[in-house]
Amino acid sequence: MKTLFPPLLGCLLVVLVLFTLISKDQTSSSASGLTIVGEGVSDFGEGLMHALLLRHQHQSAFATANREIVKAQRLLKNYGYYSGPVDGAMNQRTREALRSFQESRQLTITGIIDSETAQELGLSKNTDKS
Repeated sequence: MKTLFPPLLGCLLVVLVLFTLISKDQTSSSASGLTIVGEGVSDFGEGLMHALLLRHQHQSAFATANREIVKAQRLLKNYGYYSGPVDGAMNQRTREALRSFQESRQLTITGIIDSETAQELGLSKNTDKS
């Protein structure tokens, strides 16, 4: 199911874009300045397309965050601070491992992958994750 979702979402997005473009063509003004019915559908299509694009961006950012957490969990496990599953979840075990690592390295104890912790762990990204 996970492998089918991105292509299906892409197809849906293409259909919505085409629908929006077709709807815009039908909303042209007549000589008297009146608008042909269909403008509301076009606005709805644009709104729906915008919502889908935002959701896709959010999912992409979430996937990136999960990959960074997986990397941190692996490194923490290698250093002996983490014994849980390497699943990309920022759960209590991961936070405790981060706190222990931060304390041992004399970093600010936050329990998150802040830039200082990411650098000390050897992660390439220097962004905060909570």
